[in-house]
Amino acid sequence: MVIKMFEFGSPALLQKRFIWLKLVLFLSFVSGSSTVSVTGKKGGSVTLPCEVEAKEIFRISLNSRSKTIPVCQTEECSGRVFKQGSCDIVIKDLIFTDAGKYILRVFYHNDQPEPKQKIREYQLHIHDDIAVKTGEELKLDVLLPNADKVQHQSTRGTEWVEDWGTTDGVQNKRMAISDGNLIISAFTANDAGTYRILDSERNILITVTVTEFSTESKKKTDSTDKDKTGDMEYQVHEISVKIGEELKLDVLLPNADKLQHQSRRSTGWKEDWSRTNGVQSERITIRDGNLTINEFMDSDAGTYRVLDSEGGIMITVTVTVLNIQINGNTIRP
Repeated sequence: MVIKMFEFGSPALLQKRFIWLKLVLFLSFVSGSSTVSVTGKKGGSVTLPCEVEAKEIFRISLNSRSKTIPVCQTEECSGRVFKQGSCDIVIKDLIFTDAGKYILRVFYHNDQPEPKQKIREYQLHIHDDIAVKTGEELKLDVLLPNADKVQHQSTRGTEWVEDWGTTDGVQNKRMAISDGNLIISAFTANDAGTYRILDSERNILITVTVTEFSTESKKKTDSTDKDKTGDMEYQVHEISVKIGEELKLDVLLPNADKLQHQSRRSTGWKEDWSRTNGVQSERITIRDGNLTINEFMDSDAGTYRVLDSEGGIMITVTVTVLNIQINGNTIRP
């Protein structure tokens, strides 16, 4: 009887398979990190943190949508994308077309002869705020090549309604699409709210908060709602403020106990003032029942709410940065 042994192959073949296995494991290690979500405002800057602890970084490579993005070595160069520190990437003067997925490759040595690489993946979301006059044209240049859906949440709504999709096209009779722009010819109060653009994987690429602009008054009371924690009614206001101007909120009623602020990028509430502890923000002053911020900044935007001593909501004010659209052109005063 002849017993045939299972053949593993020659030593040279085994060595090749071992090297191949090491390569597969290495690539799985460097590519397996989760996607980092990064948010920036149109016209502002954003940082893609590399978080690589390496002694000798000799090359970095940035790609988006299968294209290599040139990266300047210092902030002084003319490009919008530059390296900061050892391998962080800064993108300045953000535009909507910057939104999407980025892949950063960092090549380095760490006291070993063979070079190594670390791969980081980012999802960049860009937001903006604009105010539009009733009857004027609303034009949003948001339909990127990788856009899959446009959804709208009205000012008073909680649901997202699909206005456009690559599969079904325009689903809003008042809307038109031209040259990558979403256009509403005669803006009404019903068109206000938040628009968001999603890619095919349902990642948010862009959000734009659109408010109705009034030349007579920047303050607009939209509705009086019920506090969901009780039967108490509270006031809801929306205002838009220019960068650098004074923000004044006449919200400190005699029975007000606390004032809290939630920024647009946060989910938590921060206390800015209370009767017990007084003002807790260096940029805020209180006088004659008014809360005042002398030089309004982007970080001051968000929602402010006033609570009574029992924690009931008395007033909420949503504050956005004032950008004006006139005949489809955005003007930042």
